[in-house]
Amino acid sequence: MPSFLVWQKITEGQGVFLRKEIISVPAGDSCLLKMVKKVYPDDRKRGFVLLLHGFAQSRYRWHLRGRNFVNCLAYDGDDIFNFDMRGHGRSSMCSGSPRFFEDYVNYDLPAAVEKALEISGDKEKFFLIGHSLGGAIVYTSAPLFPDKLGVVITKVGFDKTRIEVLKLMKRWAASGELTDTSGERDCSESFLSLDTPILLITGDKDTLCTHIGAHPAYLFSSSRDKEYRISSYKDDKAHWGHIDLIMGDRIPVYVWYIFKWMMER
Repeated sequence: MPSFLVWQKITEGQGVFLRKEIISVPAGDSCLLKMVKKVYPDDRKRGFVLLLHGFAQSRYRWHLRGRNFVNCLAYDGDDIFNFDMRGHGRSSMCSGSPRFFEDYVNYDLPAAVEKALEISGDKEKFFLIGHSLGGAIVYTSAPLFPDKLGVVITKVGFDKTRIEVLKLMKRWAASGELTDTSGERDCSESFLSLDTPILLITGDKDTLCTHIGAHPAYLFSSSRDKEYRISSYKDDKAHWGHIDLIMGDRIPVYVWYIFKWMMER
C-alpha cells in the first residue's frame, strides 16, 4: 500500500506530519499479518524500532488522544513499525487467533522483523520494544536475532487471544518460571545468555508485574551493558502503573529518555 502524509499529534499543543504506510506481513504458517510504519519525512539515516503490544490489546495501545508514544519516537528519527500480532487489530481480519504462545515467537515476530529489515534496508542494528505480553515475546524471541539485534527494551509484564495463551500466562504468574506451553523448555535461558544491550523497565505501582518480580531478568542477565529502571515518583514526579508505562502523563519525557538510551548505543 502506498505511503501518505498524515498530521499526527505528539502531545497536547504539538503535532507533526509523518509518513504512514500499512504493511502486510506474511507469516511462516500462511497467516497474513499487518503493521503500520511511521517515519518523519526527512533525509536522516535511521535504524528501526519494532513495537509489540500487550495481551488482548492492539497497536493502538501505544496511542492516547493527548499523548502518543509512537509519534514521539517517529519524530525523534527512527523508522517505527507498530505491529498488530495475530488475532489483534488489523491482523484480526487477516489471521486466526494464536493457537499457542509459540505462534507469536516462531511466526509473528520473525516475520515482522524480516519485513522491517526488507523495507528499512540491511541495518546493522534494530530495536525491539515490548510491553506486557509483548515484553514476554521479546524476552523469548531475542535470541533468534543474535547478529542483528542491537538493543532489547522490554517493559516487563504480562481483540482475540485463545484461552491457551491466557492459561500459560497464569502459569507464569503462579510459578514464577517462564516456560513454553509444554512446560519443558525454559524460555529464560537463551535470553539471559545474550550479550546485547538491555534496558528493563517497570513501574513502582505496577501490580501485574512488580519491580521485585521483574528484577531477576536484570540480575541474572549476562549482558555487559544492562540497565534496570524503576519508574517512580522519586525520579519522575509521578507513580507508574502497568499501563502508565506506555500512556501515562509523563510519556513525552519518558520517550526522550528511551530515545537517548538507544542513541547512545
